[in-house]
Amino acid sequence: MILKIKFYNNEYGLLCGKNGLLYKTTDGGNSWEDISQSQFTQSSIPEILMINKNQYFIFTKNKNTLITEIYFTNDGGASWNLDYYVDDANKDLRTTVILS
Repeated sequence: MILKIKFYNNEYGLLCGKNGLLYKTTDGGNSWEDISQSQFTQSSIPEILMINKNQYFIFTKNKNTLITEIYFTNDGGASWNLDYYVDDANKDLRTTVILS
């Protein structure tokens, strides 16, 4: 199930959803490339933030552990780095990275 579709410009966009669904387009939505990662399959991805055509943040919510994670990519979704992690059960902040 798709939860969100966002575009950086007329060509570059992302769509995200439940069970780690994550796709990108570079041609205005005419075709979509699956950039889902195995670490996202237990999570919904309810929000995305596109900085430019290669740099994005995704916000994940694990359906089993209730952990919220924010991942960042700077290579168009080929690889992802964990930037922020909160255990909702006890509101415990694990790590924070501020990118400039």
